[in-house]
Amino acid sequence: MSLNHRDIKNIQTLANEGKEPGLVYSENYPKENRQDIYDTYYKFVKSSPHASRISIGQIISILRIPATDKEKLLLDDLDSLSSQLFKTLRSNQQKLDNIRRFYHELQKVF
Repeated sequence: MSLNHRDIKNIQTLANEGKEPGLVYSENYPKENRQDIYDTYYKFVKSSPHASRISIGQIISILRIPATDKEKLLLDDLDSLSSQLFKTLRSNQQKLDNIRRFYHELQKVF
């Protein structure tokens, strides 16, 4: 692995912020080994929003199981909540990307 400690910490920060591993690779470390980036990213994923995506995926799989009317209503509510969470996550990711771009532009100026 050719990543130094600073790179690993940066990948951890990006993972905790919810940035997708493909974007971490393509935008931040395109010259590094892709597998090294993904392996490092997924070391920290349990403490990142990606872990909630995995849980939501499990909830969605439950939605496919036949249920009673009451259970169906609860599962529909969970589905609605998961959709809202995804939208919020995506919005927050865009905000973080804008903040990161602005920060890097400021670094160039100063």
